[in-house]
Amino acid sequence: MSKSISIALSVAVCLFVGYLSNLLQAESLATWYPTLNKAPLTPPGWVFAVVWSILYVLIGISAGLLLAGNNITKRLLLALFVVQLFFNLLWSFCFFTMQSVTLGVAVLFMLVVMALAYFFGAFLVERKVAYFFLPYLLWLFFACYLNIYMAMFN
Repeated sequence: MSKSISIALSVAVCLFVGYLSNLLQAESLATWYPTLNKAPLTPPGWVFAVVWSILYVLIGISAGLLLAGNNITKRLLLALFVVQLFFNLLWSFCFFTMQSVTLGVAVLFMLVVMALAYFFGAFLVERKVAYFFLPYLLWLFFACYLNIYMAMFN
């Protein structure tokens, strides 16, 4: 598969996961989420949509660069990417659909562990792959701050 097709396919999959996350969040964003005590650094709602759209494109590029490769290490990293992407979607389900801030923290920690493993593995294999993933990883740390705050004060 060509690099361009691999990247386009991966970006499309990541954006689709973002779309599914949005579906899982829609009702709670309108009713439950506004009632929560939020961290002082919580951005306005529109920022989340913009940031997540950009992040899904970047991590899609990261995965697409691996998908274009053919060695076993890249395939293992790609499997790890898929697992962390699953935890990304699972977080939306636990936090918003189940309306469980505490379960959200637990899933987010697992997501961060998977994302860190992917990042460091990618860094060792092909740094460009890791660099495309880095903004997402940093945002996940910020998400931890936001989620832990809400777990402590709600």
